Parts: sequence; C-alpha cells; structure tokens
Amino acid sequence: MFKVLYILIFLSLSSCSKEKTKENAIRTASDPYSSSANTPRRFNQKLAEQDPYTLAFGVEELKNNEYYITVNIVPDEGSHFLSPLSSKAYKGTFQIEFYDTKNLLKVSKDYLESPASIVEVDPFSGLPAHFVRQKTTYKQKFKIRSDADFEVLGKVQFVIEPKCTMENYNFRVYRKDGVMKIELPSC
Repeated sequence: MFKVLYILIFLSLSSCSKEKTKENAIRTASDPYSSSANTPRRFNQKLAEQDPYTLAFGVEELKNNEYYITVNIVPDEGSHFLSPLSSKAYKGTFQIEFYDTKNLLKVSKDYLESPASIVEVDPFSGLPAHFVRQKTTYKQKFKIRSDADFEVLGKVQFVIEPKCTMENYNFRVYRKDGVMKIELPSC
C-alpha cells in the first residue's frame, strides 16, 4: 500500500516541475518537413495563479516573409482591459511592442482585433473607451526583410482591471534553420 502511495506522490510531484521556457514552431514553406505551414501553433498558459486572465501567443505565417504575431487573451469573469483601439489618452491599453529590430522587421502599427471591443463610457473619465471583457485575439503583422536566421525581442503589456496592475510579458520571436518560433520566458 505504501509503495503505491509513494509512486503516486512521486508521479504527481514530477509532473509539476517548472519549465524554463515554452515554445512553439511554425515551419516555413521552404521546410520539407512542414506539416501545415499556415496553421498557427500556440501555447496557452495561466501565467500565474493570481492572474485574472489567460494568454496564448503564436506566430502565423502569411506569405512573402510576412507573419502575424497573435495574442489571445481571455479575461476571467469580472476582469477587463482596454483595447489598443481606445484613445491614446488612456495609459495601459493593450500593446504589442518589438524592441530593436535592427532593420530585420517591418512592423505594422495596426492591430486586428477579433471580436471587436465594446465602446463604453469610462466611469472615471467620462470619455468613450474600448473595453474588452471576453476572449479576444489580437494580430499584428510584421515582415522579415531577410531570409537569414534572426532573433527579435518584444513585449506585451496592458492594465488588467479591477486588479489595476500593469501586466508585462517579454517574448522572443526567432527563426533558426528555417523554423519560426516564439518563446515566452516563464521566470
């Protein structure tokens, strides 16, 4: 009986080990081992138990070295955030930002948002704002200016309400040996 308990405890503890990073690959069309080059592959995680939302990141291949970085965000019941479509007067709207691209990427300033956020009057400012209270996908297009391997860092940030905290998540988009990947450090 005790052997069975020890085995069950060992198995449950070993399955809870933390990983250094999570990553997913999108193979480019030039990769002969690609099973479906146009299918976005994502990882989805509740980044911390106290987070009132779930994030999923991905890279979706388009054509001619163009890609979308995709971020799915699912606010928990009662939580919300401001869409990037809100007025620039608001601080803490949802943003995807690439750091120093070294002329490797041309990044669009526009976001695709699906489903569309709901315009409501902000109770604090009295101004209209785009509130997001449901699962929403954001896509931002970028074009790679070279066929060479590369690495670019970036971040996603937004204020989650009613917790009222600025959430920041760094990510790394890179291509190595014809395989496009996105990685989110979990530390």
